[in-house]
Amino acid sequence: MNSSENWQLRQNTSDKKCDKHKDEIAYYCEDHKSLGCSKCIIVGHRKCDNVSTTEDYCEKLNSSSQLEERKTYLQQGADDMESMIKDFYLRQQNIADDKDAVLKSIDDLQERMDKRIREMKKEITDDVITAYKQERENLKVSTQKCERLKVAIQNTLESSATALQRNDHMDTIRLYQKGQTELEACKDLVKEMQMSISTVSIEHEIDSDVTSLNFGKIFVRKQQKHLLSVPTLVKPLSQCNVKEIRKLNIICPSDQFDCALRGVVYLPDGRIVVGDRNNNNIKLINDAGDVVDELKLDGNPWDLCMVDNTTVAAAIPSPGGIRVVTVTPSKLTLSSVINKKTRYYGITYRDDEFIVSTGSEVCSVKNDGTTKTLYRYTGNVYALSHDSKDGQLFIAHHTDSTGSTAIGRLSTDNKYTDVLKVGVVKHAYGVDVDVEGNVYVCGYNSNNVVQISGDGTNVRELLTAVDGITYPIAISVCGDKLVVTNGSGQSNFIQVFQLV
Repeated sequence: MNSSENWQLRQNTSDKKCDKHKDEIAYYCEDHKSLGCSKCIIVGHRKCDNVSTTEDYCEKLNSSSQLEERKTYLQQGADDMESMIKDFYLRQQNIADDKDAVLKSIDDLQERMDKRIREMKKEITDDVITAYKQERENLKVSTQKCERLKVAIQNTLESSATALQRNDHMDTIRLYQKGQTELEACKDLVKEMQMSISTVSIEHEIDSDVTSLNFGKIFVRKQQKHLLSVPTLVKPLSQCNVKEIRKLNIICPSDQFDCALRGVVYLPDGRIVVGDRNNNNIKLINDAGDVVDELKLDGNPWDLCMVDNTTVAAAIPSPGGIRVVTVTPSKLTLSSVINKKTRYYGITYRDDEFIVSTGSEVCSVKNDGTTKTLYRYTGNVYALSHDSKDGQLFIAHHTDSTGSTAIGRLSTDNKYTDVLKVGVVKHAYGVDVDVEGNVYVCGYNSNNVVQISGDGTNVRELLTAVDGITYPIAISVCGDKLVVTNGSGQSNFIQVFQLV
């Protein structure tokens, strides 16, 4: 550095005085992450190992590329926020389109009715607008969070560039630390949105018989979905470790027998719905871990699936059929019964229809009971799930025969592919898919829970007997949390884990 550059540096830092000693701030203590004058260093940092001048510390940051690396990460954070903002605007447009479609449906129906139902039209139109405004406001709040953080990051980037140009060492260090804080906030916000965001649709259901003189009902459907186009600032679930966060005893005084928990659903708000085959009921567990309601059924529930945030469904092998259940904060209510005489075991809900397994095939079942065979198989299939991003089905084959398929995949055009052979998993039982497309499988006879990629190329044991897993039967994944039911000695308990 020549003499003119040194003089310019002194000019730029000459007004940076210590508040306590009024001397020039020229030193930085890495141990305490603090700036100070020579007196501060002598008095408070004489025993510290890493004290240097501000100029030397900035040169250290420059030489180790830390400043440039931080700039890169901050820019990535800003790009992430921009991606999420675009995604939220797209979602706002989608629900606006839904609103317009519903209003058109209402108007079309109105033309077939007489003047006596004009007041009914106004009432249901108000419901649409209210639902639209509420969901739009929810998306606006998420968008504003991203916009505020994006602006903060951009300001830090601009200020950092200015500080470097002025050789302002103190501001450079402060902005470096501020950028680190904003980067962590960015990671936390991405994770929060990934785990909590739902795809919202506003739907209008009408009675085909117009002589009933009603405008139908408005439904707001919510299903957890992965955010589109968001880079991975957050650690992928496939690389996370797992820890148990609670173990719950869910046997109730009204139960005549020990529980046999076949199906389970982990709702986004932290509540859990579990089916008890031995006691012919479904239980609702609140986010505090208490059983708050039981719904007695006319059959033994097997697999369970989530329809939306307030609805679950159970497959019933005996006497048969599907039971659709409405879930409120503290109440379970049977809302409909479908195909009561058909035996069903596995169940999932995809594209407004149920996908079920019977004794010899996988079928689609509509709400009116219309059934279509998708795939025929041999052996026992007790559980199904699907990837919410591409709709592919994952089928758990309950076998331990060497060379047999443990997990199969069925595409939306019904092409079947083996994903995992019997080996690390024996007698596959429960299966579920997370928002990133990872598949979770309960190995009943292998006493483990295995996480695999959707194509089966990456396989790892997530939970074993060491974690208390004993003949695992059912699993449900919600964001970074999962719940597992077990058999043989653990049948009255459910375990809740978190991926960290």
